[in-house]
Amino acid sequence: MSNTRPLPVDPRSPSLARRFIDEFGDVPSSSVDRVKLVVSELVTNAVRHSGMSQGDIIDLRLLPSPDVVRVEVRDSGRGLPMEANRGVSLSELKASGMGLYVVSQVADRWGADSTNGATVWAEFDIGPRRLA
Repeated sequence: MSNTRPLPVDPRSPSLARRFIDEFGDVPSSSVDRVKLVVSELVTNAVRHSGMSQGDIIDLRLLPSPDVVRVEVRDSGRGLPMEANRGVSLSELKASGMGLYVVSQVADRWGADSTNGATVWAEFDIGPRRLA
């Protein structure tokens, strides 16, 4: 199975993204709920806030490795999302939506890249923890 799923800009796409995570099968059961929640939030943000037209395509990539699962949501919309965990008050988040705040609390790491459109990514540590 391919690790990339094209999704239309459509309100049903977050559900399709969660189903893709289930079908892909390489996400450990201990992490699958966290991954699905974050993927759902990232796809929802792309659908609602990218400025793309209904039917345009969002790319969802799932990149599992022995220690980390990385997800990427790429769109060709109007730019990068604000970073919810950088000086934004809870009341400001509630006014604009809490999706990126949820991502920042559930994923081990996340960020955004503006190369070739807007890509928002999140990583989940799944391998053995290493002592620092």
